[in-house]
Amino acid sequence: MTAPLDDRRDPELAALLMANVDAPPLRPGFHEELEARLQAADTVGSTATGIPAMRKRRLTARRAITTAAVVAAAAVFAFAILPAIRGGGTATAADVLAAMTRAAGGIQTVRLGIVTETSVDIPSRVDAATGKTYPRSRDRQVEATRLTMSIAGDSLTELTRTLRQQTGDGPWTPTPTSHETASYDERRHELRSGWSLDGGKSGFSVRHPAWPGSWSQGQSAPGNYASLAASLRAELAATDPDTPVEETTYLGRPAWRATFIEDQRWGMDQEIPVRQRWVVTVDQGTGLLMTVANSMRIKGEPGPITFAMRVEKLELDPHLAPGWQRTPLPSEGRIQLIDEGTRFGTPDEVAKLSWPTLPLVPQWAPPGYRLADAASASFGGAGGDPWTPAGDGRVVGRSGRFILRRAVAERGGQTALVRFRRGFGTFVVEITPKAFGADLSSYTGGDGRPGAKDVTLTGGALKGAQARTWISPYNGLGPTLVTFSDRSQIVIWGDLTRQELIEVANSLKIYGDVSRPAPWGGGQ
Repeated sequence: MTAPLDDRRDPELAALLMANVDAPPLRPGFHEELEARLQAADTVGSTATGIPAMRKRRLTARRAITTAAVVAAAAVFAFAILPAIRGGGTATAADVLAAMTRAAGGIQTVRLGIVTETSVDIPSRVDAATGKTYPRSRDRQVEATRLTMSIAGDSLTELTRTLRQQTGDGPWTPTPTSHETASYDERRHELRSGWSLDGGKSGFSVRHPAWPGSWSQGQSAPGNYASLAASLRAELAATDPDTPVEETTYLGRPAWRATFIEDQRWGMDQEIPVRQRWVVTVDQGTGLLMTVANSMRIKGEPGPITFAMRVEKLELDPHLAPGWQRTPLPSEGRIQLIDEGTRFGTPDEVAKLSWPTLPLVPQWAPPGYRLADAASASFGGAGGDPWTPAGDGRVVGRSGRFILRRAVAERGGQTALVRFRRGFGTFVVEITPKAFGADLSSYTGGDGRPGAKDVTLTGGALKGAQARTWISPYNGLGPTLVTFSDRSQIVIWGDLTRQELIEVANSLKIYGDVSRPAPWGGGQ
């Protein structure tokens, strides 16, 4: 599919024209009418209507934070998230937000060298119930990632992970270094992934057709590069746009540095005050996230977890060999060829494949976004890991060192997926069968914490439904909205602000036969 031209409105040009062009005054209501027409034009450019045969993928996004200790720490309840930005100079939060919102700034591909470091330090403790003493434990994990992305949706992730652990005063013990690759070919809908351990086992799989998850855009704890950048952009949108930020340089390029503060209350009775501090650097020319440093204080004392991410190398539109988005097949060893049941098509075609789960396609998206894909997928597999050592699904054939597998879905291809894309950014609408009795009270999101509860949808197919939103960087998918229909759970996640999440949810349109009753037990 050829992406439509990205119409850009230039506020600087508009201001220049207003200051220098001698024009008669505009009639009352002109600006409101103009904005309504521009919004209508954006909607036409973003809607599914008239867009031919879409294609691609399988949602295998990691639902939890990579480090187990981070998951444990985030699983307690948090309530108010109050972002604040501090800095100095003439730049503002609005400048940073505008740069991060631009559709790649004209760049077609980017290659990043990323290093992330996570430290967990759990002090010794005594179990009050049993009296057992647990010694101090410490983990140090370092991930070095080379991430290549294109605005067409192709990606290549090459990751090396090292982990050292210490118990009590004992020596630091390293675990085997792991090496992982994951590539996604947008045109072929093909995901290739491999893994190996130093001195140990290895594996390789090819999934086709496949729907890529958030891990395909750079796995790093917590979550991944793309979802971390999306969350920080959403935090920017939630603060005062006139707040000053610091102008600096990074990798010899102009950049901004800002500090976010998240004030939270943890514990069953919200008795534990927690403050998380995020210091971030954003490249001015591209809007790409360059550095992140996170630390927390619990009851005023340093918390057990610190996290840092930094881009050590930035290449814009690098020379890439043909087929760069397909990891070469290994010269030896078994290769798993996996059909996970993902099928691509138009929303109406997907509706026939995923019934009784019906696709919900936004009729509005932020400027620059375009509808890229719609697909049906196997229910229950959305949290799959592309580096599963032995592949998954039952064996249906063998040919030399190739093992053919077909996934066994829990309830058939009853997940409907819709993806929108803008530059390197993307968001997904995921519709799955509603579990019996499921509602918002039992949903705590990717970070284990409840989100905002005050969202009532005001338009579209789900008008009147209650929803929750998450934008914290600790949510593994990035900004997320969850809601329910009478038969489905709907999750919208990706590079959207909280208000954009709500507006997208307010514009959902059902595709398929809505008059056909759902089978017994279909989420009622």
